[in-house]
Order: sequence, then structure tokens, then C-alpha cells
Amino acid sequence: MSPTDSAPAGAPDFIKQRLKTSKITHAAIIDDVFDGVPNEALETGMDSFIMAISDDAELLGEVQKFCKDLKEAEDFDLECGRQLWSCRDQWNEALRPHAQLLFNVYQQRFDTLVRLADNLGQLGLEVHRLGTRETVPAGVPLVFLDYCLQPERDAQLLVLKQEELAESGTTQVKQEPGLLAVKIAGQLASLGAQRPFLVLISDRAELTEVRAEFRRRTDYLASTFACLSKAQASDHESLYIQLGCWGVGQPALLAIHEFFEAVMGSLKATSEDFRQALLELDAQDYSFIQRLSLSDDGEPLGDYMLDLIAAAISYRLRDQPAVRTARIALDGQRFSEHLPSSAQPSPQVRRLYQQVLTDPGIEDLAPHPLQHLQNPQVSPPMPRLALGDIFANSDHRVVFMVVNPACDLQFSPINPKRLADPTLPIYLIPGHLEAFNQSADSKAIARTELFELDGLAFRVLWDHKRVFTVLLGEFETWCRSGGYRRVTRLGLVHALAVQHTWTADLGRVGVPVTPPLTNPGDFRMFLRSADSTLEPFGERVRGQVILGRFRRKGELVDCFILTVDAVSYLRDALENAAKRFQAFAATVPAGPHQAAKSGVLQKLAQQALTARGATTYWYGLLEREQELKRVDGNKWSPEDHLKTPLAFWWQGYPQGKNIKQFGGGEIVLVIDILAPETPDSSLGPIQEEANVADSSAEATTEPTPGHSSAPGDNPPIEPGEQ
Repeated sequence: MSPTDSAPAGAPDFIKQRLKTSKITHAAIIDDVFDGVPNEALETGMDSFIMAISDDAELLGEVQKFCKDLKEAEDFDLECGRQLWSCRDQWNEALRPHAQLLFNVYQQRFDTLVRLADNLGQLGLEVHRLGTRETVPAGVPLVFLDYCLQPERDAQLLVLKQEELAESGTTQVKQEPGLLAVKIAGQLASLGAQRPFLVLISDRAELTEVRAEFRRRTDYLASTFACLSKAQASDHESLYIQLGCWGVGQPALLAIHEFFEAVMGSLKATSEDFRQALLELDAQDYSFIQRLSLSDDGEPLGDYMLDLIAAAISYRLRDQPAVRTARIALDGQRFSEHLPSSAQPSPQVRRLYQQVLTDPGIEDLAPHPLQHLQNPQVSPPMPRLALGDIFANSDHRVVFMVVNPACDLQFSPINPKRLADPTLPIYLIPGHLEAFNQSADSKAIARTELFELDGLAFRVLWDHKRVFTVLLGEFETWCRSGGYRRVTRLGLVHALAVQHTWTADLGRVGVPVTPPLTNPGDFRMFLRSADSTLEPFGERVRGQVILGRFRRKGELVDCFILTVDAVSYLRDALENAAKRFQAFAATVPAGPHQAAKSGVLQKLAQQALTARGATTYWYGLLEREQELKRVDGNKWSPEDHLKTPLAFWWQGYPQGKNIKQFGGGEIVLVIDILAPETPDSSLGPIQEEANVADSSAEATTEPTPGHSSAPGDNPPIEPGEQ
């Protein structure tokens, strides 16, 4: 199938688009099957074929048409077989069954690779079918390489290797360097960032066992290498799933490859450059560092030099131009989703993190390296501790970390002014160990997510509330009594992070609880009319709503409470609403729907009266804060059936609007809570003077609690009240 043929349903569009976007248009398959028929492919059928053509002169003559130098049937050899295979399209019906039997093994191998090529072609790729003596064209980004390219020779090597492994008792199969596939893969790997994605294919059972060793032997980058059986490669569904898992065409792969090549290429130059710098340091330099910088505080020279070297090597590597360029490119990559995979993430990630998390070469407690120079000697000598030292025992339940400031722990046996102080308190923060494969349910503020102890993986949940002290002079006794030993030391940054959790908690400030701060609020009432629109009832009621922010489930939320007068206004409004609906029901025009409409109005009247008499409900509005976020149009609707005739809104301005906009259904009264028109005068004399000026400019008539104006007497709503 050519690349231009339409792809069947089995070719996923997203993979085709990914390949197209990444400009991956070519692929190559390298297999000895494309070299022609090998000896081993004819071994099982050669004798039968020679016997058949020996007994049939016509059949022999048909074979001789394609094998010009063949005189006798017994002379049929590998070269004749290759000639016969190359003319397979011209076989007649008499020859075909005998030739198919002869080439059966080879035909199966050939067909498998043809299906692989067709599957790749369906993705829009031009496929190069290459034998072992052909070179991969420049720029081909995807290569399928047969693991066993010289079947006779490679099989013998592998048999010998299997026998060696059986004698040694090991199980992993390793390739010999003489395998042709290793040589070809090594040549491809030498292309650096331009190396193609390599898929090692084979029908041999040990393929999965050899993949890791094959990749290491050929210096192939893990993100550009995969293994696949030929059966899977020839099945289009399996192939497409694997291509998706490998991330072929993933935009970030190129940046990853370039970053790897830049780091690997710069490591050698960096290490050689630094080696030359170290060679230039003489004993005088070490002497100056120890005498003038370290002796007073007691920092050991070896520890200091290793820290200095590690920092300097990191600086020089980061400063390499190729590394800087590759780092910038990698910084710009984003993986928006997980790349599907048939394997677990590389364990190297955990190892790298573990190496960054802790310092290497940490031994159990020991005296200061210069302790033997102290004069006079002390007994017992004080142990040398450092920030981040972790102590554990065999229980694997809790560990303890030293969280003293690093400078407080330093002492110098040769500096009389900086000798070890046995009364120095050593601050220890406990950390509870939790199996790393368990869910992290704890709410611990500080945690170390990956901590390996005695070959087991844990996370440490640090308890900054339970820090305790042990005097330096008693520290070794404390360790022995609990079976504790120093197992590692957290890296400085990670240790400081845990220490900060503790010191920040110590330095927190306790402030008095803020009292409930409230503001007065206003409200207006709107009754439901016969046509379901909302009409104002009475005037704006000022200052009868208490607004504030109250704590609910640990958070401050906007709430309101009504005063007793406010409840009186609402109960009167419900009584008036009931009378209105009864009057509306009595005046429903005659007609087929008179009874139904009248019944609905009577029901609304009854609901209003029922709600008016619900004493418990009104006490709830008087005694409990009701949550209502102060954003225009927010609603609070009671859930109880007795409360449904009412709906509270924050500045919804419902006049003239349909009841459906405010809940509809059984609602007869909408209470629109409003921000006060004048500033809060409770904050001081300046506010009070402003309030006096505001109040003199307006004349208001407030309804008396327990009484209300008739609906027909309602004055028009003033500007600014909507």
C-alpha cells in the first residue's frame, strides 16, 4: 500500500497528525529477509524439493527456466533457491505447491515484514525495506531493526551464551558484541540528537530479556528505544497502540534528546577542565583553607573540599554553552497529559531524587576528626552532629532529625574558644514513617516523600509540635538506649525546609479573636400579584437587618439576621398577601378555568397564612445567621415547606419582574435586602456628622411595626432604591 492510499479505520488520526506535525514522513525496516533467501530458511524443505524435481522431468525443466546453470536436480543449492524466489511471480501451477513448501519458512518471515511495512504505510510513512548490507538513508527518524540479522551465526553465539549462563546460574541473556544488530544500532546511536527512534523487533522468545543490555551496549537513549515482537509489529492495532505509548512524534522528544546530548557531551569537557583545576591546587592551598577558614569553627577539611568541588562542578556544567541552550529549550516544553506506557516509570528517577535528597557517605556517630589533637583530652569525646542528621532504629516506626542551626553544632577540638559544650541542647524533630505505597492521608505540614531505610521505601511525616531536646553530652547514651543509629543526612535545602516548619511555628503570633463586626442593612418587600408580577409593599425598611461575616465550618461567610421589628413587618405582609389572594380568587372571571385559577389563588393565600403562623421559623430568622453572599442577585430560599412562600435576595430589585425570576412556584413574598443608603455612623464623630447631613436631606415615613399600608397606597419607588 502506498503512503497516499486512504488509511483504514485502524490507523488512528491522532498518531497520523502527530507524525505529520513532527515532519516524520519516512521509516526503515532492517532485516536479513530483504537480503534474499538464507540457508537456514531452506534447510527443512530442500531435500523434499530436490526429490520432487528428480522424479519429474517436466518439473525439473520448469525450475531450469529460472536457474540457468542447473543441470541436475542434485545440483540445486542456495543460489538456485534465490534465483527461483526472485521469479516467484512466474511459477506455473505445477511448480507452485512444491516451491511454496520449499520457501514456507522464509515466506512467513517475509509476509510478516510486509504487513509491518503496510501498517506503517497506512500512517502516511514512506517505508524503506533494507537488507543487512544497506545503509539507512539520512534523516529517517524511525527504524525497525531485526535483533537476529545473521541467523546462523547469531543463533550459535546465543546458544553458547545460554550454556554459559546455565553453568553460572544466572538468568539474564546478554548479547555478544559480535551481533550485527548491535553494530548497526551503535552506528545509529552515534548520530547523537539526530539518532532515529529505534524499535528492536524479533520473533525470538528472549527479546524482552535482552532489551536492557542491548540498549546499554549500543548507548541508546531510553526515550528513543523500544522492543516489539514481530507478531505485534505485523498487527496494526498492536503497532498503533505501541507507537502511541512510545511517544514517537511527541514534540518534547527532540528537546529531551538535545538536552541529553548536551549534558553528556559537556560532562567530559567539564570533568577534564575541573581535573586540571584540581591539579593546580598544591598543599599550600589546602593549608590556607584549613588554617584560615576552617580551624576556628572546626569544619573538617575533607567535607569542605567535597562540598566545594560538587558546587564548582555543577557550576561549570551549567555554564557550558551547549547545556544552557538545551536547558532553555527543555524549559519551554510542556506535557499536557500522561504518555501511555507499557512499563513502569524508570527507577532511575527515584534514584536521582534519593541522591539529591540525602548526603552520601554518612557514617554512624563518631568524634570530631581532629579530636585526637585536643589538649587536654576529654572522656568521653563529644559526637559531631550536623543539621539534617537522621537517626532510626530497627522498628521502622519513627525517625528523629537534628534541627539545630548548623553553626550551633560546629565545634573545634583545637580552638579553646570553640570546644564542644556537653550542655548544648540537641533539638530533635520526630518523623513518623509511612509506607511509601500507602495513601498519604496525614495533614503533616512537613514531609519527606521518599525516604529509603534498610531497603524499604517510606515517606516521613514530620511532627513539628513534638520537638524535644537531648544534651550533647548525653546524646550517645540516648542513642544506645533506644537502639538508634545515624542512617543518613538530609541535604541542606531539604533539612532547612523541615527546620523552617518548626521555627515558623515557634515564631507565630497569637492575636485576640476578632469580635463579630456587623453592619445595618435595609430591605423592601414585594408581593405577588394576580398576574405573577411583583409589586412593592410598603416603603423601604431601614436598619432592621443585621449584616455580618460569621464563621461557618471554619470559614467566614456573609450572613444576615432579622430584628424583631423586621419579622413583624414580614408577618404583616404575609397577612396582607393572604387577603389579596382571597380577593383575587373571588373575582376570577367566569369560564372553564375559573375553578382551577380560584383554587390556585386560595392555596397561595393559605400558604401565606400558614407561614405567618410558623413561630419556629420566625425564631430561626431571629436567632440564627442565614448565609447570603452579598453579590447582587444572590438568593437565600428556605427549604422547609412552611418557608417556601418567602424568598430573600440581595439587591435583586424585583419590582415589576415576574415571580419566576425569583423562584416562582409557591413564593408570594420576596424580601430584597439592600445595603444601607448612609455610611455606618458607629465608627466615630466624622461618620456621625455625615449621617446628620444625609438625614436632613431626606424625609422618610417608615411603617409602624404591626401595621402596614394598603397595597393601593404604596408610593412609587424612589430613584436609587431599585
